Amino acid sequence: MTPGVWLARWDFIQDPVRLRVLFALSASDELCVGDVALALGSTDDAVSYALKLLRTAGRVSFRKHELSPPEWCASGPVMGVA
Repeated sequence: MTPGVWLARWDFIQDPVRLRVLFALSASDELCVGDVALALGSTDDAVSYALKLLRTAGRVSFRKHELSPPEWCASGPVMGVA
């Protein structure tokens, strides 16, 4: 494997927010966007964007929780490390 191919595979962790999101999710089975943002001291928007890129790279999975947000999580989708 060439260095360029190797770097392209790991390009998704160039951003510190994405790396911190992965660490937060690896410490828990699954978290909602709001919980990750709170744990990182970041905004929901920054975490949502980071999760979108990580999901596109196949590094995290998500599902919609059956309960409505007030009963479980204010931010909706639940994320977990893929």
